[in-house]
Amino acid sequence: MKKVLIALLFVVAGTFVSGNALAFTAYIPHITAGENNWTDYLQANNNTSFSANFTLTLYNGGGIQIYSNVFSAGGLSRSQIQLKALHPDAETGVITYTESGLIFRVSYNNIGGGIAEFKAIDTLGSNIGLYFSDFTSFVQWKGAAIANMGSAPAVVTLHAFGGGAILGTHTVAIAPKTKAVGVHSAWFSSLNLSQVESIIAVTDSSSLCGIAIGGDIAQTRLLFTLATPVSNFTGVAFRLIPNCALYYGADYAGMLLYVEGNCDFATYPNCALYQEADYAGMLLYVMHNMTADACKQICRNDAECAFFYHNARGGLSLPPLTTELNDCAFFRGTLWAGTSGHSDTYVKRDPVAAAEKRCADDSECTFFYYNARGPLSLTPLYTDQYAAAFFRGTLWAGTSGHSDTYVKTIDGADAWNQ
Repeated sequence: MKKVLIALLFVVAGTFVSGNALAFTAYIPHITAGENNWTDYLQANNNTSFSANFTLTLYNGGGIQIYSNVFSAGGLSRSQIQLKALHPDAETGVITYTESGLIFRVSYNNIGGGIAEFKAIDTLGSNIGLYFSDFTSFVQWKGAAIANMGSAPAVVTLHAFGGGAILGTHTVAIAPKTKAVGVHSAWFSSLNLSQVESIIAVTDSSSLCGIAIGGDIAQTRLLFTLATPVSNFTGVAFRLIPNCALYYGADYAGMLLYVEGNCDFATYPNCALYQEADYAGMLLYVMHNMTADACKQICRNDAECAFFYHNARGGLSLPPLTTELNDCAFFRGTLWAGTSGHSDTYVKRDPVAAAEKRCADDSECTFFYYNARGPLSLTPLYTDQYAAAFFRGTLWAGTSGHSDTYVKTIDGADAWNQ
């Protein structure tokens, strides 16, 4: 009897697990309620050979459910639904279904002739990125629709990015199952169209989805793209001040945190190529009786060179390649790393990106300068070309033809004002 009961429990549990595994949800972040010049459609394509059902639920601008019904798409067929014909006040929607062969698209047709379409969204996030394009002159306005599909209100901070910096921030409160819609000038009135390259929306819960929207003024041509979940976003960016370092007479005692030389190379101690690596076609050349710094300069001057190893403590055999003490072997391509007690490997990298990451990860760091074009002497501080000096406190700016300064910003404000 116990065996029978246990078997039944496994069958019941398996049914629930299977049922949960087959539950899917897709989201419609934007329906154009009240806009008579727009017609919105939901299209459901069924890639299976049998009929499949789905439930469509619509919400108004207050987040109240105003419609719900079950629809069917025939096998290998398409179902097309005019959304505002179901309810004229619909602003957002949720689709639930159990057949993984169903694919949902949301489509828009403007009276001006413009059309747009995207796949219904199946992932929510706490940080989502909305990205705009400037490769064509027809993009004369940029905007976004950001929906909170969670069960609680969301306070959402919008960060406008352009030129590698946060150019502005704006905060909106979005009720459950509602959306915030606007053009960039409504949220960032001080920024012109070309400045805004992207917007990242940030809140505390994984409840957001949305679309980036753009087009021409007549709305004859439209460009709508899905927002993308963003990871590792901190609100930290850097403001570039070219040809700048510290004012020569600045009192920076207590401000200097540290100096990092050769920022354009990542260093991997006790490392060379993996012995089984296929580096045919990767080896450029071998230089003899060299220092690591001399080899860095050779690699800098060779656009093909991506990395090199230096035999600082003895020779190295990687058949058919054998190198002696103080030899450097230079390579194109991607490093296949292996351990070597005799060698260190140096990989080219973006020096500014590396310095920005170091400053971003250090809560004390508020700015740094990078010597891109030569060394810098700020007695008693001397820094070589390719070095970065990191500081706390407020920048005392001075001119420097050799250096550029990068000021940390947090949510658009200089870090020393936080």
